[in-house]
Amino acid sequence: MTVIKSSVFPASKEKVYEKLQKLELLQHIAWPYATFTPVGEAITVWQEGTTSSYKFKLFGFIPFGTHKINVITFDIDKGIYTHEGNEHVPVWNHRIVLYGISENQCFYSDIVEIKAGWKTLFVWLWANCFYAHRQRKWIKLLGKNDSICIKLAETDEELCGIGYVHCTAWQEAYRGIVCDQYLDTMTVEATTARARKFPENTLVAKDKDKVVGFAVYSQSRDEDLPDAGEVDAIYVLSEYYGKKIGYRLMNEAISRLKEYKTIFLWVFEKNERAIRFYQKYGFEFDGAKKEWNLGTPVSIVRMVKKRG
Repeated sequence: MTVIKSSVFPASKEKVYEKLQKLELLQHIAWPYATFTPVGEAITVWQEGTTSSYKFKLFGFIPFGTHKINVITFDIDKGIYTHEGNEHVPVWNHRIVLYGISENQCFYSDIVEIKAGWKTLFVWLWANCFYAHRQRKWIKLLGKNDSICIKLAETDEELCGIGYVHCTAWQEAYRGIVCDQYLDTMTVEATTARARKFPENTLVAKDKDKVVGFAVYSQSRDEDLPDAGEVDAIYVLSEYYGKKIGYRLMNEAISRLKEYKTIFLWVFEKNERAIRFYQKYGFEFDGAKKEWNLGTPVSIVRMVKKRG
């Protein structure tokens, strides 16, 4: 049997796709009809090719087995398709269809194939209620005001904001990694000049009119990875840490590098906070290493993410 539920969401296709990648939001949307507790290491961001398992409870207290989710497709244009199932429902395959209507609206549909033997009808009835509930919560969540927007840099004012974030983020994040003398001689004027010189493929995160973060993406510049995409830079002001702005910038940068099966970046070897963030996103060290002279020698290492 198949469940089909559709709605018009009060947000762009891109914004809905971004939110669909986050496990914590999907757990919030499922409550109180269901809870999913990760078995083993949790996947914080859904990606094509990932497989994960969850202790599934109906209404938060009725055990319903271990639910396995295998992500077959996770693409903003092709849609989302997962093979799912557990001991009680061997087949629970879920397809999400998205298409844009306007800058502030998109069409969303859940299509769920259910096979559970003699329990199929009962699961189908519950699933109809569950997916209708999910969509109501999505509409409520998406209707809330979100002052942060991610967009391509277009104006000189935004390039000036990038210059400020670049200089400030280095001075905030790299104390103890890069020598103080080098950081103290950095100027907003110099980083703004750089932003103006290389404005291409630059995303900004804006809180209303204020630039609070940015990311730069491009085709590979590394000779040993010629057919790859590169995330050249990603920075967020420290006062905006914890607001998932880095994830949103990374999501958008990677979506714009979708023609590449391999994506990589370089990170300071001692920047543990950034390395943890990239590892959660699926980047792994590939052994490449360089040394920069920033007043004193500093090592950078390469991390690579391969699409399934």
